[in-house]
Amino acid sequence: MNHIPVVSIIIPVYNGSNYLKNAIDSALNQTYKHCEVIVVNDGSRDEGKTEDLCLSYSDRICYFKKDNGGVASAVNFGIREMRGEYFSWLSHDDWYYPEKIQNQIEALRSSGDLKAIAFGNFHFYSMPEKFKSLFALETMRDPAKLTEGIYPALFGIVHACVMLVHKSHIERAGLLDESLLTTQDIEWIFRLFRYQKTLFLDQPLIAVRLHSQQGKHHISCFSDEQASTHIEFLKRISNDEIISLFGTEYGFYHQISEFYSNDGNSAAFDYAKRRFENTEKPACVLESIQTLRKKLSMLSNYKARQICIFCAGEFGRRLNRALLQRDIHVDCFSDNNPSLWYTTTDGVCCVPPKDIDKTNTLIIVAHQEPLQLTKTLMDEGFSYVFPLNELTADINSALPLYL
Repeated sequence: MNHIPVVSIIIPVYNGSNYLKNAIDSALNQTYKHCEVIVVNDGSRDEGKTEDLCLSYSDRICYFKKDNGGVASAVNFGIREMRGEYFSWLSHDDWYYPEKIQNQIEALRSSGDLKAIAFGNFHFYSMPEKFKSLFALETMRDPAKLTEGIYPALFGIVHACVMLVHKSHIERAGLLDESLLTTQDIEWIFRLFRYQKTLFLDQPLIAVRLHSQQGKHHISCFSDEQASTHIEFLKRISNDEIISLFGTEYGFYHQISEFYSNDGNSAAFDYAKRRFENTEKPACVLESIQTLRKKLSMLSNYKARQICIFCAGEFGRRLNRALLQRDIHVDCFSDNNPSLWYTTTDGVCCVPPKDIDKTNTLIIVAHQEPLQLTKTLMDEGFSYVFPLNELTADINSALPLYL
């Protein structure tokens, strides 16, 4: 007879009566029937609404109430009370699909490693629009590396509630860090995944609700704590791990700095960029960068003496950072929006179009739909104007980034 393990589904909640019923019901309705559902009320202050809802389930759930201490403290409380062999986290505002636990248990059995950490994809469910979108991890990063240690954790693509964790990993990595208010989940995932082989299921297992009451929208330390936690990851990762996962230090800092740039994590980007700039470039990279320099020079028949990025929005900022990572310095931004004139982004000033030297400037139009703008600039007498999409392949050939 096969061993049938108990799975402990732990739901931490604070003032969550509006969404909690959906979460509890999804846990109770799992097709895998050997689950215990533990709800930890983290000192809710909602006139007893959360407690009344939990008590209405009677002995169908294990209900605990504690003084408010934050999400990490509530999850840790539930872990100490669990009797299951596996742990599964469920936020009070998210919900599991019915086969979540069963699919993970069956995948573990098929893999032959019952202690592997199982995780998978999920849907974002935006409120109040009720729009559902798939977050497919295998399209976000190298799918071959998703089960290689901390690789997916570094890029923040593992959702804590999609995991199924054998209790031995909690004994190894420890509990959540209760001093963290907004990054307790990603810091814990880093410790859980480190040096481990994991099991990825390329199917959505849960729905993650997006709404205005989430902590990131009203906890003042959110941005600072996100930055400091990711910087700490970069300090803790070893050179052996870097080489194993990315081949070279240069390749690692190159990829991670681009990730932070696109994610808007400016402090972590600045830290990673400094590490990147101080890392020795492989010979093949130096050769590719030289080829790109030559390509840009040839666009103006070697006549342009400066480079301007036209459009100082998101696309322009990303392009500037991508070129900086290739040791190519942009002289200025320009934009038709007067409110951006004479502002500085990443150390580069945005100037009015009239201040650009029309005959000696290579202009790259960094816009989502650049063709009309490119034509307009050419009609106005600018000699060397090119849309970004015509140059993306050349820029990426120097270093494979996502523009």
